Amino acid sequence: MAKIAAIFQLLDKNVTVSSHRLELLSPARDAAIAREAILHGADAVYIGGPGFGARHNASNSLKDIAELVPFAHRYGAKIFVTLNTILHDDELEPAQRLITDLYQTGVDALIVQDMGILELDIPPIELHASTQCDIRTVEKAKFLSDVGFTQIVLARELNLEQIRAIHQATDATIEFFIHGALCVPILVSATFLMRKQGVAPTVAIARRHAVCHTH
Repeated sequence: MAKIAAIFQLLDKNVTVSSHRLELLSPARDAAIAREAILHGADAVYIGGPGFGARHNASNSLKDIAELVPFAHRYGAKIFVTLNTILHDDELEPAQRLITDLYQTGVDALIVQDMGILELDIPPIELHASTQCDIRTVEKAKFLSDVGFTQIVLARELNLEQIRAIHQATDATIEFFIHGALCVPILVSATFLMRKQGVAPTVAIARRHAVCHTH
């Protein structure tokens, strides 16, 4: 907790740590893991849906997600679904249908990468900008906030001063990773890793990690 407190003091030296709402967001490969994360204190969980997610072998059916959402809400937790691959032209219509289906399950937000989603005819669901968007500057953070993203996941390699600058320049909720196993500082290296292993570049091979975010 001392390390997290230091982060918040750097984000805004004029306020105390207790005035911030700190949330712990946990990944979950499936609904069972999501339930355990919530029971052990996670404020929110992000989980892959049945398609267009960047985590390899981490997809879940609409039925599983629909059953998970009321469980999470019963404990005051939120469910975010990743839809964070770059979409090809022939994937836009299926992605639009999936977004509508996910909205109907009651999920709290979608984590996305492709800006083309903003042009689709989708229901009023909250959108979060994925770490795949490579958000490392104030200008990019402000742009994403201006076009409607309510939460932005910063690039992992930012230092505390850079995080603070972005935090002070935008009204969007800032999210950043506090623990990771396989993820490396230079995101482009994932492309080389995945090509070597014969996996599509838009499908991430990620181990478990945790993130936290602040308003």
